[in-house]
Amino acid sequence: PHVNGPEEHMSTRVSATAKMTAACQELLHQRLQIPLAATAELASLRTMMLTGRAEMPALRQMIGSETVRATLGALAPAAFGRACNALTATGASGAASAVLAASAQSELTDAVSTAEAVIADAARALTADAFVDAGAELGYSVSVCAGARTTGVELRRGHELILLRIRNGGTVESDHAGLTDAACGDRQ
Repeated sequence: PHVNGPEEHMSTRVSATAKMTAACQELLHQRLQIPLAATAELASLRTMMLTGRAEMPALRQMIGSETVRATLGALAPAAFGRACNALTATGASGAASAVLAASAQSELTDAVSTAEAVIADAARALTADAFVDAGAELGYSVSVCAGARTTGVELRRGHELILLRIRNGGTVESDHAGLTDAACGDRQ
């Protein structure tokens, strides 16, 4: 808790969770230079990968989507390149074909995981940037501490203190103190 004087009262804790709107999703995809449908297609691809071992034709079809190619090529080029190499290998039959399919599926799984992590991190950074910019515009002094999966933002103005924890993916938790009664809820 933050107390600056004997007559100052702390406000009650206010917690909130924010979801990224469609406009923010568009900005995120622009920032990463990936197609707007990328997150939906990656989720579909992940679901398909979890259903079991896919055959070479099915794997080739999965990566045939321009959205998937553009997204994985940009965000996970190494793993996606290895998956593509395994999928374009010719002349394999029987057990060798099954080994190539398993290798391709493993590399695709790695590529999707990497791409999803990059997107989640970018959503966190975009959300933190929005709070930093808004706080500065509203006259708060702003401090930021960015970690591997979480960013902390501290906004101070007079006796008022807002603490934000922004997780990968853009989920926000907040604590607002320094105002009397429920004024912090009105302020938020």
